[in-house]
Amino acid sequence: RFLAGRIAGADGDALAGEAIAFIETQLPAGYAWPGNYRELEQCLRNILVRREYAPPPTYSSPSAPDLFDEARQGTLSADEMLSRYCTLVYAKTGSYEGAAACLKIDRRTVKAKVDEALLRRLRADGIAGKEGGAR
Repeated sequence: RFLAGRIAGADGDALAGEAIAFIETQLPAGYAWPGNYRELEQCLRNILVRREYAPPPTYSSPSAPDLFDEARQGTLSADEMLSRYCTLVYAKTGSYEGAAACLKIDRRTVKAKVDEALLRRLRADGIAGKEGGAR
């Protein structure tokens, strides 16, 4: 209601009611609101202007959730975990040196641990550029 009032002034209560109804019927239960209040504000503005809101797409690798699930279940060896994590960081930074700096390990270790098959999947998913890192 506070944000709706800031956006729509005297019509804030009406906007808040419309937004709550939209959110309850159109967004999945437990929606995480990754942009926090800024995303909620954008949602309110979109509902005010267009009477709808489409959350921004989330860009994550199908292999990233696998890594977290397997780590949580304890099914990865330390070497497998290091290999996958080095590959994900390398895909984001675009260089062995950048990944090594982020991970605080030697670049030669990153290079040795990068999983080429996973890197190809990340590239196919558009997460890593052709030369390695993110676009």
